[in-house]
Parts: sequence; structure tokens; C-alpha cells
Amino acid sequence: KSAVLQMKGAELMPKLAAALATNTACTELKLAECNIGDALVADLASALSTNTALVLIDLQGNTVGNDGATSLAKAALEHPALSSFNKVPLASLRENSLEELDLSANAELTSLPRSLASLTKLNVLELGEMPNLAWPPPEVAINGGEAVRACMEVAPHFFHRTSDEQR
Repeated sequence: KSAVLQMKGAELMPKLAAALATNTACTELKLAECNIGDALVADLASALSTNTALVLIDLQGNTVGNDGATSLAKAALEHPALSSFNKVPLASLRENSLEELDLSANAELTSLPRSLASLTKLNVLELGEMPNLAWPPPEVAINGGEAVRACMEVAPHFFHRTSDEQR
């Protein structure tokens, strides 16, 4: 937690992102519970396209919503060195061998990305502490990845679509 970042995030986050874009020394970025929202993660997502040093990013417990989460996830998956994003092992995600995914405490998310349906090995999907999540219903989500995939096939319009999926 950083009280300074919580109070001056709009001023400091663009500067941090600019530094990260050319960073070659910092390998871990831990900004959990810093009140970072969608507006502030856009710069960070952009910086990941040129950063080559980060291997771990932790932004858990922030106020990132659907749009920010989508842009960060895309940037994280495309980052060549990043191995962990919010405790998600990216190698498993890239290889479609991820069996467990904990998205808990993402209070601002209102829907899940449709790309979750492509995670065919996903057995456990944790969605606790997500009061704004409208879909899937908790009774579906608690049954894990297979149940969520089946639910997506029945009602795909309830899931968040990235800009690529909307085309």
C-alpha cells in the first residue's frame, strides 16, 4: 500500500509508467491496494509494450474495471519476460495449461472476459469478493471453469468483450 500513490496517483502514475517503459533494472512492480483505476492503468499497459525487465506485477486490490483489466491482461500476455501477473502464472496461461485462476477481490469488474472460455484446462475459478460481478451467477462460478464455459455458450452476451472481440 502506498499512501502517496493513493493520494497522487493521477500525477505519479504517468511518471512511473514513463520510467518503466525504459527500465532495465526493476524486475518487480508491487502496487497492491493503491487505489489504481482504469484511467491510471492505461499508461502502465502502454509501458509494458517496451519494458523488457519486469518479471512480476502485483496490482491486486485496486479499482481496475473491465476496460483496464482487458488492456493490462493483453499487455501482460504479450510481454516477453513477465512470468507472474497478480499471482497468475503467465506461462501456464499462454500454454493453455492453467488449472486454477483466482480473480477474487476485483470489486470493480462487472463481467468476465470471453477469453476465459478458451482455457480448456481451467477447473477452479475463484470469484470471491466481487460484488459488482453480474455474470456468471455465483452458483455457476463456484463450480469452476467447466461450468463457466458452459454458461458462456448459453449466454455469451453477458460476458465482457474486448475491443478485438467486438469487431
